Amino acid sequence: MKQLYKFSSNYFLKGVGAALIFCTLTWKTASANTYSSGFLTILTAAADTIIPTIRTDRNRNFIPLRADTTKPRPDSSVTRTKTDTFSLRISKDSLVAPLRYTAEDSAVVMVKDKKILLYGKTKTDYTDISLTAPKVEFDQQTQIVTAVNKKDSTGAIVENAHFKSAASEFTSDTIRYNMKTQK
Repeated sequence: MKQLYKFSSNYFLKGVGAALIFCTLTWKTASANTYSSGFLTILTAAADTIIPTIRTDRNRNFIPLRADTTKPRPDSSVTRTKTDTFSLRISKDSLVAPLRYTAEDSAVVMVKDKKILLYGKTKTDYTDISLTAPKVEFDQQTQIVTAVNKKDSTGAIVENAHFKSAASEFTSDTIRYNMKTQK
């Protein structure tokens, strides 16, 4: 029978020697107090070397003493409103409302092609529109939803694509709906 672990005094002595050297060095440097007092202090605790000279006007607004004389001073009696400079750019291919979808079988999101494919019993809701179909494809670039029927091996329709909105409701073998134009 093979012995799984062999004891080697050579490896044992090297490990003990390395541990002794490490502990000795740590003990010697700690006892010699080699810490730098500036290393443990907060960097911003030191006082600033330049003392700013400022004065205030009647409304307690701070005015620097060495102000630029070429620029006109602002009138302190006029209140100024700040405008928000944050601007949110919305993508041209974004929808005005969230598109909610579920699929019984699978949902495939192709990020590079900007398409969503739904398989199985699917349901897609957008504003007041509801679409149920066995297969749905949503193209984000063109914002067109395409729903098709499910056929068996003989060509008979097993499931229909059904479209329902506030204005109309119908069932068809292929439904194409443009989200942008709502047609």
